[in-house]
Amino acid sequence: MFRESRRRRRGLVLAVAGGVVVAVVAGVLLLRSGGVVTPHATSTPPAFDLPGWDLVMVEDFEDDAELGEFADVYPGWADYDGARDTSRDLGRRESHQGLYSSDTTTTVQDGVVDVRVHTADGTPQVMALTPPPNDAWENSQVHGRYSVRFRTDEVPGYKVAWLLWPSSDDWSEGEIDFPEGSLGQDIIGNSHDVTGDPSVNAFSINTDRTMADWHTATIEWEPGRVTFRLDDRSWTTTEADAIPVDPMRWVLQIETELSAEAPPEDAEGHVLIDWVAAWRPA
Repeated sequence: MFRESRRRRRGLVLAVAGGVVVAVVAGVLLLRSGGVVTPHATSTPPAFDLPGWDLVMVEDFEDDAELGEFADVYPGWADYDGARDTSRDLGRRESHQGLYSSDTTTTVQDGVVDVRVHTADGTPQVMALTPPPNDAWENSQVHGRYSVRFRTDEVPGYKVAWLLWPSSDDWSEGEIDFPEGSLGQDIIGNSHDVTGDPSVNAFSINTDRTMADWHTATIEWEPGRVTFRLDDRSWTTTEADAIPVDPMRWVLQIETELSAEAPPEDAEGHVLIDWVAAWRPA
C-alpha cells in the first residue's frame, strides 16, 4: 500500500527485548521504545505500525535524482513548484519573495534529499515537499502522526515550516508547525488558534536544539491532544484552542523568512532530509 525502501535494509537486525525494539544497522545500535529512535546522522525509517498508529506512508528516497529530475523521479512530491512563498519584504512592500522550484534546488543522492536554497536572477529559490496520496491515505485526514529525519545549514533569510495545513485551505481551521524556525537555528513548534484569530499561536514551544544537527521531529495529532516530539523529548498540549478538528494535509515548506527583508544575494546552504513517514489512527 505504500512504498518501502530497500536502502540500508541489508544488515538490519531486529530483536525484541523487554518490549524494546533493538536494531543493528551497519554496526550502529538503535533502541526504540514508544516510537522514539536514538538520534544519529542517518537512519532506517520506521517502516512499521506503532501502538495506536497504522503506518500509511514511508519514503526513504532510495532513487537518486540529479538537479532538474526530482519532480519526475518523485511524482507528486513537488506540487508547489512554480508558486511563491508567503513571506513579505518590508522594505519594498512586495509579498511572496521565494519561488518554489525543485528544478533549481533539489537533488537526491545516497538516500538523502538535498535542497540548496539560494538566489537566482534576483529571486530566492525555495522548495516544498508535498507527500502525495497512495492506496493507504489521501494526505488529508483528521488526526495523524508525521515524522521527518533532517538537518540544515545556517542560512540567513530562510526558514522551514513543516506543517499540517487545513485541507479546505481555510486558515481558521488551524495550523500545526513542527519543526519550524530559521535555518540552522533553534527548532520551535507552534499550533495556531482554532477558536478565533489563527495568527495567534495557542501552543508554542522552543526545543533549545538547533537544526544544525541531525534530528527526528514528529507531530502527533490526536483527539484532544497535540504532541511535538524531537528525538527523546516531547511537549504536549490538551488546550482545545490549539487542537484542530478538521482534515489537514502535510507539507514540508522550505521558504524565505516571514516579514523580513529578502535574503542576502550570496546566502545559500542546504536542507537535508533522510526520510519521512506518516501514520493514521489505528
